[in-house]
Amino acid sequence: CTQCNAGFYCVHGQSIPCTSGHYNPKMGGKSQDDCLQCPAGQFTSSTAQTACQLCVEGTSSVKGSIICTACQVGTVASMKGTSKCEECPPGTNMPEMGGKECIVCSIGTYADHNASASCISCPSLETTKQTGSTTAAHCVTNTNSVTIIIIIVLSCCGGVLALAALGGGGFFIWRHHSKANTSVAYLSVPTSPAPVKQGNIQDTQPQLA
Repeated sequence: CTQCNAGFYCVHGQSIPCTSGHYNPKMGGKSQDDCLQCPAGQFTSSTAQTACQLCVEGTSSVKGSIICTACQVGTVASMKGTSKCEECPPGTNMPEMGGKECIVCSIGTYADHNASASCISCPSLETTKQTGSTTAAHCVTNTNSVTIIIIIVLSCCGGVLALAALGGGGFFIWRHHSKANTSVAYLSVPTSPAPVKQGNIQDTQPQLA
């Protein structure tokens, strides 16, 4: 051939297409060296190409690629044409392949290293004060918890008296008088940062002496 088309090169009058992962933007190619490798972050999956395509978000490629590869868990590619997926920083995670943006750890969880596939939950009865926590030290006692941690039941005064200590410093008192068949209950639950509130939540009859 007198002049090869773009995407090809000619040897002894024979037109040969550039292979996948390569391209030739110019006419008149004379050797395989005229076929250039696709830059990192781009690819060509077909032969005889005059240009390479950009990798989409969530994928990346190295030089001369015929396909783009999805980012691994814990890494992301937020822009087209990415040559290397970026690791999610502490306080964030990416649980799926092909991630585009790192996900901030929610309240009650943390991620203490780069490229986390998931956030770690705080121990029972603990939480974090904000999202994006980066260390277990950010887990603190959950003052809003009302989990019963100890119960005391006493038989006295013609009835039953129950005392319950609640997680976070609250308490619950229930008293039942068997003869009068009446019950009185008191609940105190701390709220943060407001002070403890106390009140009679059930009173079927006047409180017994």
